[in-house]
Amino acid sequence: MLRDRTLRLHYGSRMEAVCVLGTQISADVYGAAPAGAVSFSVKHTAGVQVEVVTDDQSQVAPANGGKQWPLDHRTILKLSMNKASTEANDDKVTVNYYGENGGPPIDQAGVFLTGIGISLDVDADRDGVVEKNNPRKGTWTWGPDGHGAILLVNCDKDNPFISGLDCDDEKIFSKEDLRDMSRMILRTEGPPRLPAGYEMVLYVPMSDSDKVGVFYVENPFFGQRYIHVLGRRKLYHVVKYTGGSAELEFFVEGLCFPDDTFPGLVSINISLLESLTEEIPRAPIFTDTVVFRVAPWIMTPNTLAPVNVFVCSVKDNYLFLKEVKSLVSKANCNLKVCYGYMNRGDRWMQVRWWLAQSGLDTASVSPSLELSLQTHSFAALLAGTSHLLLLAGLCLPGFNVGAPESSHLLSSQQCRCLLGITPLPKGRLPLYLSTGLVQSHDILVT
Repeated sequence: MLRDRTLRLHYGSRMEAVCVLGTQISADVYGAAPAGAVSFSVKHTAGVQVEVVTDDQSQVAPANGGKQWPLDHRTILKLSMNKASTEANDDKVTVNYYGENGGPPIDQAGVFLTGIGISLDVDADRDGVVEKNNPRKGTWTWGPDGHGAILLVNCDKDNPFISGLDCDDEKIFSKEDLRDMSRMILRTEGPPRLPAGYEMVLYVPMSDSDKVGVFYVENPFFGQRYIHVLGRRKLYHVVKYTGGSAELEFFVEGLCFPDDTFPGLVSINISLLESLTEEIPRAPIFTDTVVFRVAPWIMTPNTLAPVNVFVCSVKDNYLFLKEVKSLVSKANCNLKVCYGYMNRGDRWMQVRWWLAQSGLDTASVSPSLELSLQTHSFAALLAGTSHLLLLAGLCLPGFNVGAPESSHLLSSQQCRCLLGITPLPKGRLPLYLSTGLVQSHDILVT
């Protein structure tokens, strides 16, 4: 967010101010004029652009101060900078005031300026690159032509030796955990040090603090450490200004899925604060905002047509295989047989997935969830021994599902319905989540 602010000049003195690149500062020349002044001129260094604005009329002030303007209470100066300063207060603007009889200026007012570049950046166009200052980083729209950064809920478990989900703690134990997070980069340009009285603060609104977590990469070149700086009880983080041209890397994780009370949008802000006086808290003079949308939890119905069917081949299931092949051929699916050298006695999936199911009707589903060490996508799963078990749904990355207390065994007629050979029966159609080494619309038969 680009914010204009007003400087109150005073004749006979010079003040100091920071100008963030891409913003404008207004200066009141009329209120700062000494008694008897009727006109003024403006002199400035090459790093500053100055416009003299009266009502809707704007004129560019020459750097040498060779032009004069009449004093008017409607006249203000617009100051801006297009490059960062190499030293604090290395640019200046001087206003000379003239009396009715002309001649040399009767007094002066001025300001020393420090130019600083600040940009909080995310992958707003979803191409995997965190580009600098994308103009659409603060908004979000759906669709293939949409824009806006995407955030995943970090609800898997990349380290098997810890309890709880990855999003339950405020630590990063491995780089695999970072793959579930979105990158965010704070880019700064400017002098080696900020002028006295200024600081940068990264923060989230109170309403988003339980929905997003942010980690900062400390010492990126000498043994990286990931410090939890925002989320839950932490609403803000004072960012250390490093000087020169710098990039500070952050990783952002989602903490909860969108629901009826949370639409899915979260915002993160960086503000440059200025201290006006010792008695008054610092106030923001510039704020940059990025927006993420948390990817939703989606469950698909068990009526999706299967594409692939996987089946294990063991020594005593020849008739079962024959029956499955017949069903698959009628359903126009692809059959992939996993032979003994690969399935190791029908154990090939045991460390990859567990089954969960609901005995509820189609409209009400509550499967229990556990964690996986793998990342999977859509799956429609059909499993069993001499009978078949119906499972269908959408697996979110990193999820396994809890083992059921009881199974829903399907008859041959129901299996034929699942494969699309005969119409689906009316009544109860249990839904399930599933996962494993399967892709979109796959079916597994063991």
